[in-house]
Amino acid sequence: MTEIWKQIDWIPNLRGSYEVSNLGNIRRTSLFWRNPYTGELTERFKTRSIKAHDNGHGYLYVVFVLDSDKGRKLTTFYVHRLVAQAFVANPDNKPEVNHKNFVRSDNQAVNLEWVSSLENMKHSSTMDRRLKIHYPQPKRNKNKKGCDTRGKP
Repeated sequence: MTEIWKQIDWIPNLRGSYEVSNLGNIRRTSLFWRNPYTGELTERFKTRSIKAHDNGHGYLYVVFVLDSDKGRKLTTFYVHRLVAQAFVANPDNKPEVNHKNFVRSDNQAVNLEWVSSLENMKHSSTMDRRLKIHYPQPKRNKNKKGCDTRGKP
């Protein structure tokens, strides 16, 4: 699959120029600056990838700097939402993004879909049922007192 990049232009007051790809990657694009004295155009920032961080629950996020009236502000954006906003159509204006294959770190556009809260909960419960079928919970061993190894009944 070829990687397609789109400019992130729907975030107001975003400091810098960023792009998102259909494979779930984020990068800062080159910024050129014209010297007011010589008129020479120079590259101030080179294009580079932005590292996405795990939020502890499997979702990846990036941090952008936004300009506000009170100065600069660091703001967190989830990668799956950025990819969905750029590449996945949302004709029904649904509020949530769902990972079709249940892998929260897989942010490819083909794996994402816009869903309602109810649809997202149903999809989640489907995953819970699949986990219980394929990965049943181990039975706890009871000791002579009728308690498990942690001392709980």
